[in-house]
Amino acid sequence: MSGLVGQADAELAGPGIGFVLQETILIRTFLEGDIRLVAHVHELDKALHAVGEAILGGGVDLEVVLHEAVGARIGAQLVEILVAIGGGEAERQAFLLVAEHGVPGVLRSGWQRDGAEAAIAIRHVAIGIGIGVVEADKDAVEQAGEEVQRLLVVQLKAFHFRRVAVHGDCGLGEFNTLEDAIIRGDIILEGLLDDEVLDILWLCENGANQFMMFASEQEAAMGRFVEGEDRAQQVLLPPSLEDYVGEDNPVRVVDVYVDELDLAELGFARVMPKATGRPAYHPSTLLKIYLYGYLNRIQSSRRLEREAGRNIELMWLTGRLAPDFKTIADFRKDNGPAIQAVCAQFIALCREIGLFAKAVAAIDGAKFKAVNARDRNFTRGKLKRRIEQVETSIGRYLQSLDAADAQEGDVAEEKVGRLREKVAAMKAKLQELKSLEATVIASPDHQISLTDPDARAMATSLRASGMVGYNVQTAVDTEHHLIVAHEVTNDVNDKAQLSPMAMKARSAMGTDTLDVLADRGYFSGWEILACNAQDISPLVPKPYTSGAKAAGRYGKDDFLYDPDENAYRCPAGEMLTYRFTNVEKGQTLHSYWTTRCETCALKPHCTTGPFRRIKRWEHEGVVDAMLKRLNGMPDAMNIRRRTVEHPFGTLKSWMGHTHFLTRGIEKVKTEMSLCVLAYNLKRMIAILGVGPLITAIRA
Repeated sequence: MSGLVGQADAELAGPGIGFVLQETILIRTFLEGDIRLVAHVHELDKALHAVGEAILGGGVDLEVVLHEAVGARIGAQLVEILVAIGGGEAERQAFLLVAEHGVPGVLRSGWQRDGAEAAIAIRHVAIGIGIGVVEADKDAVEQAGEEVQRLLVVQLKAFHFRRVAVHGDCGLGEFNTLEDAIIRGDIILEGLLDDEVLDILWLCENGANQFMMFASEQEAAMGRFVEGEDRAQQVLLPPSLEDYVGEDNPVRVVDVYVDELDLAELGFARVMPKATGRPAYHPSTLLKIYLYGYLNRIQSSRRLEREAGRNIELMWLTGRLAPDFKTIADFRKDNGPAIQAVCAQFIALCREIGLFAKAVAAIDGAKFKAVNARDRNFTRGKLKRRIEQVETSIGRYLQSLDAADAQEGDVAEEKVGRLREKVAAMKAKLQELKSLEATVIASPDHQISLTDPDARAMATSLRASGMVGYNVQTAVDTEHHLIVAHEVTNDVNDKAQLSPMAMKARSAMGTDTLDVLADRGYFSGWEILACNAQDISPLVPKPYTSGAKAAGRYGKDDFLYDPDENAYRCPAGEMLTYRFTNVEKGQTLHSYWTTRCETCALKPHCTTGPFRRIKRWEHEGVVDAMLKRLNGMPDAMNIRRRTVEHPFGTLKSWMGHTHFLTRGIEKVKTEMSLCVLAYNLKRMIAILGVGPLITAIRA
């Protein structure tokens, strides 16, 4: 039993002590009504039960009970103390009052009542919330000695009171802390609660409201914490794993989707077990592990191994199978095309449900880091700069070596030895770089990566920065924001990606025509022409690449083309007529100019040459028609931005803003397919819900 101390043995017989600590029986009140009086005497347990039953039962002679429980001498002292604090009928009524109304109820009503009952109830409430109540008068404090000091320290330390309230006219109200008050009475408490200063609350008429406010706050605070169960408590868990997985748990979607797949048709290996050898894990089990992992941001095979042994949802999903990390990793490595087909199969399911009625998609690309540091990637320019740096370092070390050779002594010889080692290391590094130079020049894009051979150095949107990684392309439908197509490339820009991604998106969405939104990085006349040939309508803004515009002169856009006349009208109103046709960089170009530029007043704003030439691609009309459609859709780029950029942010967040876990473009494609499939699964759960999605999958 927990409680507060009642000092009732022979040590309490000293002079003046009874005046200082009249409240020597301290009580813990429990709001559940389990109220017990705790007396700290010899044979403690007997006294506790006896006194508790006496107070709660009423009509019992406490003296007789205590005499029988703890003996005549100690029982008489306890009775004397109870009488001193009102331990008769009023005491019993105070306990019942607290048990019936609780601490807040007593605090609200206690001070509105007269007599000893209210005072006792308030004192017990204070004790119940961890406040020691001390009754004293001024003379007693001045007469107190070292024994009081010792007993008070013992009492306060034993129960770790948060506060000590001083009740009675003892002249201590003018002090701010208990320490100050005790020093005034020549009582020095050293080490009281480890230097903690306990506040004094003055329990007379002036301090009643303050005490009530504090007690209410403490009681409210004690009841607002959520308490856990004891670790040693035995509990009866649900009898099956099924009880742990709710009907709306997303893991049920993973289970049903994989079970409905024809894994052999999709190309998974080892669907049919061999007759001999150790039994293998079924591909469906390993696929479920990966889908669950990517849905919950657990992509590492080692982390998936740990989760399979401790995650209840994963135990339910796999039937408590726990493959080792090598088995999990090999499954992803050996079944790349099949996993990519599973991702495409889910888009086919969405198409069958009828989610792609609006044939509009947005295309964009983002750079993802590869498992290759920038220092392990070399281009011709980077290699040239690195060779120059190494040659400069060698020259500097050689100069230091010459200076060290001129010196004498052991220190100089040691320094010469270190410098020679550095020069040798630099020369070896120089030979290594020069050997790489031939490899860089021989590579198709004049770039090599030593850790991940397929990764490439790519510029990012941040100025003067870049990364070694992959260019991931996605096509997202504008209605439900599902990633309908994706591709992993190592192209450093997006100019050649418009038509391939648009055709993939149209095939995945199952439509005859498609409107495609993309940013300026995709602008290419050939790509726009290829899209039109496939009944795909691209909307791509034209980039600002005019050198004349940058110099403050008229650009090509300021010249209006007249298809009937096959001529351009300049800002001055003159007509630039067709002159000849030539081929440049595989494009057939028509040239236009006029002979009146020499006398034109706007020539300084138009050209620096003798006359201004305009060149027109033979398929320029396709680009002009697209730009005209784009001008009629002012919100097109806003739709593109809010559609396609959000999935990239989500995928990078799920990956932890770090690099891919695999090396090589084929393995990276598999990893990206798992990311995209997890994203689409989560989107479909948000759109339809777990139950309807499971029904649609089974249908």
